[in-house]
Amino acid sequence: MFDSVTAAIMAGAPDLAGLDQSKLPDLITDGYVRVAVAKSLLGEDPENPDGLFDDLRSVASAQEAIALLLPAGEMKTSAAYVAASAYRVLAEAFNADDSTEDLLEPQRVSPRLASMLLFLAADSAADAAEVAGDLPNSPNEQFRPLLNLLKSLGIGNIPTAPLEVIESPLAAADPVAVAAAVGYALCHSRLNEMLQHIARPNESDWVFGRFAEIADKMLYRFPTRSPQGEIETQNSIVGPWQLSKLLDMAERVVVPSATTKLASPLGVDEEAWRDVLRRIAGQRPTLWRNHREAIQQGMLRRGVSSVLAFPTGAGKSTVSELKIAATILSGDNAICLVPTLSLIDQLAAAIRKVVPQAKVISQKDPDAEFDLALDDSPNVYVMTPESCLAALGVDADRFGSVGLIFFDEAHLMHSEREAQARRAVDATLCALTLASRFPAADLMLVSAMFANGPRIAEWLQELTGREAISLDSAWKPTRQARGALVYKRAELDHLRERLNDEYQISKTDGAPARAKREMLARPFGFFSLKSTWESNNPSDYRFAPLLRQKVQLGVSGSRDKNRSWWLTPNANVVAAQLASAAADANLKTLVFTQQVTHSVSLARGVVTTSHPPVELNEHELRLVRRSVEILGDESALYLDIEGGSVKSPAIPHHGLLLPDERRLHESLYRRRDGVPVMVATSTVAQGMNFPSEFVLIAGDRRFDLDSNARMQLEAHELLNAAGRAGRAGAHSNALVLVIPGQVVGYDGELSMDSGWFLLQSVFSKSDQCLDLQDPISALVEQADEEERPPLLNYLVRRIGDVADEAAGPGILRRSFSAFQARQAGRDAAIEKGIQRLTLEIATEALEPWLRRCTLITGLPSQDLAFFAANLDIDADPGDIERWMSWLLDMLDQRPELVDVVLRAGSRSALTGAPDELGEWDSSGSKLVQLLREFLPRWLSGATLQEIQALGVQRGLASDSARLEFARKFILRVVPDLAYLFSIPAVILHQKSLLGLTDPLEEIHPLWILGRCVEVGVDSARKLSALELSPRLTRKLVHDLYP
Repeated sequence: MFDSVTAAIMAGAPDLAGLDQSKLPDLITDGYVRVAVAKSLLGEDPENPDGLFDDLRSVASAQEAIALLLPAGEMKTSAAYVAASAYRVLAEAFNADDSTEDLLEPQRVSPRLASMLLFLAADSAADAAEVAGDLPNSPNEQFRPLLNLLKSLGIGNIPTAPLEVIESPLAAADPVAVAAAVGYALCHSRLNEMLQHIARPNESDWVFGRFAEIADKMLYRFPTRSPQGEIETQNSIVGPWQLSKLLDMAERVVVPSATTKLASPLGVDEEAWRDVLRRIAGQRPTLWRNHREAIQQGMLRRGVSSVLAFPTGAGKSTVSELKIAATILSGDNAICLVPTLSLIDQLAAAIRKVVPQAKVISQKDPDAEFDLALDDSPNVYVMTPESCLAALGVDADRFGSVGLIFFDEAHLMHSEREAQARRAVDATLCALTLASRFPAADLMLVSAMFANGPRIAEWLQELTGREAISLDSAWKPTRQARGALVYKRAELDHLRERLNDEYQISKTDGAPARAKREMLARPFGFFSLKSTWESNNPSDYRFAPLLRQKVQLGVSGSRDKNRSWWLTPNANVVAAQLASAAADANLKTLVFTQQVTHSVSLARGVVTTSHPPVELNEHELRLVRRSVEILGDESALYLDIEGGSVKSPAIPHHGLLLPDERRLHESLYRRRDGVPVMVATSTVAQGMNFPSEFVLIAGDRRFDLDSNARMQLEAHELLNAAGRAGRAGAHSNALVLVIPGQVVGYDGELSMDSGWFLLQSVFSKSDQCLDLQDPISALVEQADEEERPPLLNYLVRRIGDVADEAAGPGILRRSFSAFQARQAGRDAAIEKGIQRLTLEIATEALEPWLRRCTLITGLPSQDLAFFAANLDIDADPGDIERWMSWLLDMLDQRPELVDVVLRAGSRSALTGAPDELGEWDSSGSKLVQLLREFLPRWLSGATLQEIQALGVQRGLASDSARLEFARKFILRVVPDLAYLFSIPAVILHQKSLLGLTDPLEEIHPLWILGRCVEVGVDSARKLSALELSPRLTRKLVHDLYP
């Protein structure tokens, strides 16, 4: 489970007799897997096979002793890390819950406390923080001030004022106790000075070596008489000596890597920079080794672009926030692109916390702190690439002076499947347009998935004409023991024989219920002891029981169609049983499933006997109230709430949650004392940070709308989900278990069923597994084909202005795929395609305003011209209802436009069709008829319960308690309609810029029509109230202004 960099560090530890150094990572991983599975899932103490834990004790004590005595160097660091890691496994195995352990004694320092300091000495602050958080309070009152200070050092909670001192018991009868108290008091005093130095950025240089001097004082010599004469005897006060040696090692790493000591970048006000560092240091007091390497390479310097491809959990957020802060403090704006609304919330909140003087412009979070920024403060725009691309088309100047273009989860530009292609095109065009519009801005592309970071950096260097660096260290502070769920092959063979016998004697098409109930088997985990699954050696894996009881496998097949029956994984039911066991152990568990319905049913299937209801805090109660106002009734929530508490130990997370519901679920899971299990669709896999100790992936396949079939998840999708396991400083070690799409049997050797080998091909890769390929070249090379793909036509509309170098077809030459083609000397095809498209665009007879509208909206020019021809702006501006009716009349006349604007998922949502269907036999006219009924209800303030009731009346929806039809309407259909309803204003604005029409008055309803549709209000007054007071709810606004 250790990454390649950490494994190399461990291999550098001094050799111990009888131990293969190369196996140290495997030995410690083996111990962790046995402890985690036994204590968390089986509810029992781990076994000690072949003296495994005895070996770990020997390794820990020997390597600690060596680390204490070796001079500074890589071997000392390696010994410290190995000792700390072994101590940690032993603590979790045998005394993790021991609250009576005395951590400091005259002649020893507890291994648990020693491991914390050894981790610090080994430059592993995240591990040290986790150990420190689990340290018990000492029963020894005398040394409690020192222990509190040591915990502060480990956790990184640096005190800002001197703490109480230790009183030495000079009257004590035991001279050793007196000497120990003196030694510990000296350590306390020096540690206090060190922490105060770290807390004060402007403190003068630190003098190292004082802890070593204390250690020397704990070794003293005195003369004694013997028959042979007077001799010199040495005595040792081992406890203080050991502690001072450990602190001497730790200070030489902690002080230089303190966040508060980071020098301000050129052009950044030093005092403002110190304020930023103090805020970051509150959460991350030290910079990790990969952070320091990135800064040394120049990533904070103005004029340097970067590709940040650290693995998942490796602290990309820290360096990203530092770069954004440096840009803001330089006086420039920043544009931050993220793929999901959850990530918009997460990033916007982080920026507000780190740089409160910045004006963060993002999706409104009603509970966000009000911006403290002044009117002239730099802006940080946090948005999706699609929103940014639309804004660039309307008015790029709105972004002002941009110093940084930051793109999180930048693998969104990658495309291998048709379903990804539209988002990939928009993401790529957005990045290219931003780089062209703001050539002085630095670019920062962030993704844990990039395998070709250096190549992407070469592209950025060509794109910007300035230095670009690749930051792709494989080191990470978190570790995952990754495994697959398997069964003993003999047990599966018995079940298959029983199923075959039943097939022979029964006459039913499918297996009888009685036979299905008999398909029970005990689940096992097949965990790799290495970070990847490249090995085919059975000794590199651990086969461990997961549950005491058997689980119910599924049966599929038809006598008529398939002429056989077979076992299936029954992944959701099995996952619910595993999650139930984890919840009983209070293990933070994140379960991934592929459909909304599965996430809900699986969460409902998690049952525990020990986890009490979770009381909602004030923030969560507000989120409940706001969600219920929109829904219409508390029973429509995806939570069971009773008496202000959540009863279920598991909650779902998926794309049908309202924004406040989503925040509520995330808050409940993030809390240490919150809900232990969250069952999520892939919405969470996109970079969200959660404190998960156990990630369970319930199936390695998904339903694909384009092929109308189940398909294998791609490597980067599985690895991204697995990367949600572990969180630095909280749960650095974590378990990942994948339930394969086929039932897998294991016979004790590495003879496995095919389902495991499919997963091995995925997990043999590191997190950095994706060679970025944007979709531009593949599309442009089809320019000469008679039947072009619709996506190419869309791309042409988005680049339809030859005169605009920042948005015309020439921009395609700047794409990453075009760069790669040039580098390989095979760019003739793409160049031919670009020239063909350029000629087409240049010769297409479009009026300038229409060309601009086509580029801004991506809609066909003939549809835009149709709208424009029917736009009649008279003296009476009318109201929202009038223009809504007008637009629906236009759609009635041109119903095919509905198919252009409404995405497939939106069409299915509106007609009540299941998500799994690939086609819908609903004409545009029928869809418009439905919109005439549902849209006015939404704008007039109807609750989702009322919209659902209308869907039931029209035969489009069932009487569902969770209001799925209404949720899909406002979460899928309404955003598409909001986009459509903003188009008339775009047309009129572009015409007015050319003097073809008078500008619309600011109070004209067309200016706000799209926004009113988006938020569900029917007047400018209501919209203004919502915009000015984010904490007002839609219902309250409708009540206040009827």
